[in-house]
This record gives sequence, C-alpha cells and structure tokens, in this order.
Amino acid sequence: MATDRIGRWGLVAFVTLLAMIQTANAFGDPPPSVAAVAWVGQAQWLLVAWAAWIDRHRRIRNGPVA
Repeated sequence: MATDRIGRWGLVAFVTLLAMIQTANAFGDPPPSVAAVAWVGQAQWLLVAWAAWIDRHRRIRNGPVA
C-alpha cells in the first residue's frame, strides 16, 4: 500500500518502464556491440536502486485484501 505519491506513481512508472524494456527486448534489434550489452548490464543496478526507493514509500497492508 502506498504511503504517498512516490509509492503510488513511482511503482506505476517502474512497472511501465519494465514492460517497455521487455517489449523492446522481444521485438527490437539485437545489440550493436558487446560493449553495449556490458553497459546495459551495469546500468541495471539503477533499477534495483529505484525499486528500493519506491519500496521505502510503501508499507505492508495488514488484514485481508478487499
């Protein structure tokens, strides 16, 4: 459950970005070089940091889900 706008809209933006990345991977051209793959692989840590930031703006819902 979101505690503020970052918790709500940050999660929506994050999921949207992940869906766009998946679509680009499925239907896009292959990477132009091995170096490009390496840079993207290292940049994926930014997604982990972004997810952690979003998670700090959310809390566990207590009780049954309505």
